[in-house]
Amino acid sequence: MARYRQRKRLMAEINVVPYIDVMLVLLIIFMITAPMMNLTQGLEVDVPQARNSKDTSTTDNPPIFIGIDARGQLFLSYLGHPTQAIDLQSLLARITALVQQNPQRLVVVLGDKNTAYQHVVNIIDSLQAAGITRIVFKTQNYEQP
Repeated sequence: MARYRQRKRLMAEINVVPYIDVMLVLLIIFMITAPMMNLTQGLEVDVPQARNSKDTSTTDNPPIFIGIDARGQLFLSYLGHPTQAIDLQSLLARITALVQQNPQRLVVVLGDKNTAYQHVVNIIDSLQAAGITRIVFKTQNYEQP
């Protein structure tokens, strides 16, 4: 009997398991860091400084941001939607709908430090009249000299 030597054939397939592992790791990293990203990216508001400024972002209930620039123009920003200029009536309608979906969401007001105080008071008054009570102000910590 003649024995034939069998040569090992080269495998012409690509092993995709390591690529899937890398993709899943990147997906997990993105899922963890996405809620921590700055949701106020498009808001050009210079907030006032305070001694005890706290972070209002949470992963479970991302807040809704209302920006008021120095001229009194209103801006709305929330997770998954780009920052946009908006009028008061549209702002109230949209925020009321969002808060009804999730009553635990915070509404964060970012008032520019150069805006008239009356603009901020009008927003707070309108939000409270619409039944929204979880309202906080965004500030930044004092810079130590």
